[in-house]
Amino acid sequence: MHCLVTGASGFIGRVLSSELVKSGHRVTGLFRNRANGPWTDHLLIDLGSQSIPDELLSGVDVIYHLAGIAHDIHGSKYNEADYQRINVQATIDLARQARLSGARHFIHFSSVKAVADPGENCVDESWDVWPADIYGRSKREAEEALLELHKAGDCTVTILRPTLVYGQGIKGNLAQMVNAIRSGYFPSLPETGNRRSLIHVLDLVDIAQHLALQPLAYGKTYIVSERVAYSTRRIYELMCSGLHKSVSKWTIPQSVLQGIARIGDSLESLTGKSFPVNSSILGKLFGSACYQSNLLRDEFNWQPARTLDGSIDEIVEERSP
Repeated sequence: MHCLVTGASGFIGRVLSSELVKSGHRVTGLFRNRANGPWTDHLLIDLGSQSIPDELLSGVDVIYHLAGIAHDIHGSKYNEADYQRINVQATIDLARQARLSGARHFIHFSSVKAVADPGENCVDESWDVWPADIYGRSKREAEEALLELHKAGDCTVTILRPTLVYGQGIKGNLAQMVNAIRSGYFPSLPETGNRRSLIHVLDLVDIAQHLALQPLAYGKTYIVSERVAYSTRRIYELMCSGLHKSVSKWTIPQSVLQGIARIGDSLESLTGKSFPVNSSILGKLFGSACYQSNLLRDEFNWQPARTLDGSIDEIVEERSP
């Protein structure tokens, strides 16, 4: 098949492109800035500002859409108009164009943030509460628009909602946590019993490739997650083990960290600058985000092949620039 991967130069996009090429597919990578990678050919296009010439989509069978603005935990880099333009409208425009160009299947990589945080509950695809933050709303609005296009016969769509993605070359919060532990600056966190769901990037791209060939997946939305959820303390312990660092027997009490976070909130209000520890970041550390892939298991008997425990060495491995 001829596959188009948008956001191909990102963490997930690179792995997906590589696995597609290994499977014998032609892969066109789409990204904003020039990059080397495993794709067969590439397009330099800024979705949201530029459209793809129709002739460049001719012959594409499957579109894997990963491009978009990621979740900004500090909430300061992007405004609502940015999220609407890139995460919503650019997605809709690409899906419409894909149909007109003859693409058979549009696989949209959304996020579990497209629904409201479930709190201490562990939820599956039946959890349908709308999110409150602008990132989550943009992902949900894009999903709803794609499903309407699907119902109208204008595009054949499958939506994936991955949980937190890990693997070799991770970025974002997990990478920052690894680097902080490696440098000796990460605090020894207490065990709070929170539950956070994750998925290995190879399991995510494996199921994405599988669903590309499954008519049963048309018009469906799937959570992609491991069955086991991890506490932040357990993630910390695994990372320490992978880095060959001892796990401290003492821990910083949660009440102390909450006090530091309140100081961070106050400093941010006074200076307008981000502080390394604030209530939002502490909430990410100690809050739960637990999800189950019940629909994938029911319809395809799917189980991820990898676990965080078994993958920790590749996660903490330092890579050359």
